[in-house]
Parts: sequence; C-alpha cells; structure tokens
Amino acid sequence: MNRRHPTYKGIYQRCTDTCPTDRCRTHRWAYTAETATGPDGKRTRYAKGGYATAKDARDARNEILHAHRAGEAVAGRARTFAEWSAEWLEAKVERGELRPSTARSYRDLLKNHLVPKIGKVKLTELRGEHLTRAYAETATVTSPSTVRRIHAMVSGCLTSAKRAGVAPRNVAPDAELPKRKPRRVEPWQPEHLGQLLDWLERHDERLLPVVLLTAHSGMRRGEALGLKWEDIDLDSGRVEIRRQRTTIAGKVQVSDETKTDSAARVYWLDESTCAELRRWRAQQHRERLAWGPAWNDGGWVFTHEDGKPLNPDVVSHRFTKAVRVAKLPPARFHDLRHYRAAAFIATGADAAQVAKAMGHASYSTTVNMYGYLIERKHREMAEAAAALTPWQRKTG
Repeated sequence: MNRRHPTYKGIYQRCTDTCPTDRCRTHRWAYTAETATGPDGKRTRYAKGGYATAKDARDARNEILHAHRAGEAVAGRARTFAEWSAEWLEAKVERGELRPSTARSYRDLLKNHLVPKIGKVKLTELRGEHLTRAYAETATVTSPSTVRRIHAMVSGCLTSAKRAGVAPRNVAPDAELPKRKPRRVEPWQPEHLGQLLDWLERHDERLLPVVLLTAHSGMRRGEALGLKWEDIDLDSGRVEIRRQRTTIAGKVQVSDETKTDSAARVYWLDESTCAELRRWRAQQHRERLAWGPAWNDGGWVFTHEDGKPLNPDVVSHRFTKAVRVAKLPPARFHDLRHYRAAAFIATGADAAQVAKAMGHASYSTTVNMYGYLIERKHREMAEAAAALTPWQRKTG
C-alpha cells in the first residue's frame, strides 16, 4: 500500500501492511506529478522514488512542475545552463527560499561570471571541465571566496536539474577549484580607532556611537543598524541580534534573518560602550521631546534627529569620508569588524574563541583571515611564558 504524506501533495511512501501505522522509517519517499494539458491535448505524468525525506521528494516534484509551467520542459529538447539556471533561481525566489540580498547576488554571479562562459552549454553535455575552466577564468577577476560561492550555487542548481530530470547528473563535484590563497587582513591599530573617535566627537557625533559599538562588538553593519532598544540590556551589556537593515539596489530592507546561523546570537559589550549608549539614548530622548508628535518612534537605536533610522549606505559613506578627512589609514566600515577580531586575538584568544565571538560560519574562515595574527600572538605568549623561568645558561 502507498502511504501518502499528510500535507505534501503527490508525495508518498511504498509501505506494506507490516509498516507502523504512525511513521515508517524503512521505506523511502516518492512523488507523482501530472502536467497540465499541452497543445497536443495530452498530459505528461512523472513518477520517481528513492528520496530520503518527504521534503526532498516534494522539492523534486515542484521543480519538474515549475519547469513545465514555464514552458521549458519540451520533450526532446536539451536545455542549456543559462535556461535552467534562470528557471531554478526564479523557482527558489517564488518558494521564498532565498533572502532578497542572496537572490540578487545569485543573479549577478550568473550574469557576470557563468552565463557568458557556459550559458550556451546544454545540461546533457555539461562536464566538470567546463566548470573548472569557468572557475579559473573567474578567479582572475574576483576573490577565491567568490569562486567558492559560485561553486556552491552551481552545485545546488545542478542538483535540482538532476532531480527534475533535465540533467543526467550533477557534475559540480567533478570540477576543480583554483587553489585558495590565505586572505591576509591588516586591521587598524588601537590608536587609529582612538583618533577616529576623537575626530567624530568634534565633527560627526551622531556617527560616533555607531562606530564605537561596531568596533567594540564586531557586529556587521546590518546587525548594528538593525538594533532596537529592546534588543539591548545596558546593565548586563547583553545584545541580541534579531534583524538586519541592509540595502539592495539602493533600497533599504529589514530582514528577520541574520547572515549566518552562527550570527543569530548574543554580543557582549564592555561598560564604557554601554555608558556611551546611555549618553546616546539620553540625547535621542531630548530629540524626541523636541520633535513631539512628528518624531518617528520605531524603537531604532541609531536614528536621525526625527527618529528615522540611518541608511546603511549613508553610514558607510560618512565613515569613509571621516577616515579620509581625519587622515587615517584607508578603511571600510566593515574593517571595524576586523579590528574587533584582532583585539580578541591580542588578548590571547585562540581561533576557536574568535570564530565563536565573531559568528563566523566556520572555523576555517577565522584561520584564513586571521591566521598570521594568531600565530604571532602565540609566539608572543610562548616568549612571555618562557621568560617566567628564572634561569639562564651559565657560560665561561
């Protein structure tokens, strides 16, 4: 007997009378799908099994139906990578599986790096060497991390193509990625940050608490500008990240999702930073009273005088201008995050502690960016520990 999924249409398990009545862990999942009537008056019926989970079977069913709805799955016609990748991305957006910023990034990666190189290659003819050449060419104009993002995207795209039956297999694992060179980050020294804060205190005091909080927490720009006062406990120094404010194609968007799962966590602030935030909150309260009913009460931490939240791109622009006018070494707003990581390392924190504190998606990210700083600190610690021993070799 076939046991149908209670909520997923067309999804079932090929169970027998001996299977448990509530949940079967033995049999794999399958799907059936029937397309709408075509110009020839006929329908096409699909059935495929062997999926480990009901969700896998559902996703495969959705992909094949979406392809037919778009009029692309024409019998006997092999589809190109450009055709399928566009449909695959559109389907993921329609199902709400991608954040707007991620969807835009995927579109740009496809348009700028993949479609010009392998867009015309048919999925039935696509091989690992096509991807290897495309990655090698892309590596000459972009960073190794971007090439790896492209590879992850291609792997997902071709996995879906295989599930939908428009590609014989996923050839992404056959591709070779360019060798990855360790990324060397050169963060500011403490005196650089101090000089900038002094300059902001005299010339752009509204930007000062944003810079101080970011540098003393390691938050991403979107996390800092997405804060509301309800997210911060100034008595304990605990800050919970619940949303991000970012810009996509010039428009500000608020997302309840953080950049990575590990980023959905808590930051801890020192007392001096909490004191500055208390000062800033008092100033904001005075502005609220001055504006009266016209003040925009959204609960945001960092605002204009009328209560409207700061624009992320404007914050970055003002930061870059302040760095230039203050005659400091060139730096982006995101480099404040690197400053925080370097400060952690300077205290003796190892790579695992830094990775956790910074919310990196993986330990390797921390090692690739800050490995040389960690090694340098470990050498300093070794020298300091050895100096504690009251002994020197006697000579002569």
